[in-house]
Amino acid sequence: MIHAPGESPGHSLIRVIVGGEIAFFTGDLFHFPCEVEHLDWFSPDRDPVLGRRSRERLLAEAVARNALVTYSHAPFPAWGRLSRVGSGYRWALL
Repeated sequence: MIHAPGESPGHSLIRVIVGGEIAFFTGDLFHFPCEVEHLDWFSPDRDPVLGRRSRERLLAEAVARNALVTYSHAPFPAWGRLSRVGSGYRWALL
């Protein structure tokens, strides 16, 4: 479990490492793939400063380790990978 506030003060995400492969279940850190490209898009009742920090930390590790990533609100199957595009990021479903 990795503390990742923003959605709520106690929000966490899950990191699983097996045989050198890594996967993240981001919970509510992202609600839609477009939020990966727009890190400041949050519901009005969330903490955008903490949320952006949590998103940036996850994105940096996920891209560096070519991790599988999924999130709570996605229709199945929602596994994908994140990539660096210019100064931002992009979500690509598998």
